[in-house]
Amino acid sequence: MQIVDDYPLTVEMMERGMQTIYMERMIGKFDIVIGKLSRGESIHVAVIGGSFAHYADNFMFMFCDWLRHSFPVASVLPHHLAVPSTRSEYAMHHLKEWSDQQHYDLMFVAYAANDNGDGIIHDQILIATEFIVRTMLKRKTALIY
Repeated sequence: MQIVDDYPLTVEMMERGMQTIYMERMIGKFDIVIGKLSRGESIHVAVIGGSFAHYADNFMFMFCDWLRHSFPVASVLPHHLAVPSTRSEYAMHHLKEWSDQQHYDLMFVAYAANDNGDGIIHDQILIATEFIVRTMLKRKTALIY
């Protein structure tokens, strides 16, 4: 699968580090989410991931409860998309379907345990991870990865 989008890897990014560029872009997206919450608008929060994201007394629901408490006039709508025993490749293949059905303002991505199950980060995991990040950047979704 070829990844072509509005966020090409530039020499500047390589020199400054992808993480720095990613964080700069995410800060603006988090500002948008906080702005919507402050104005009392609705936000959609999703979690994708494997077993941890699915079962861990779902941290996403606890986070959504915290947001509701902190911004009582806003509507915080959770979307649980985690599927046990899956890796980033699963999300890569379903992300378009999920994001076409609903715009997510904020998304938790929690595949660390399944992606690193054998202690090796494989190329397909890196490709899937990059695809998830780039796709959600284009869709103006703030990511917590």
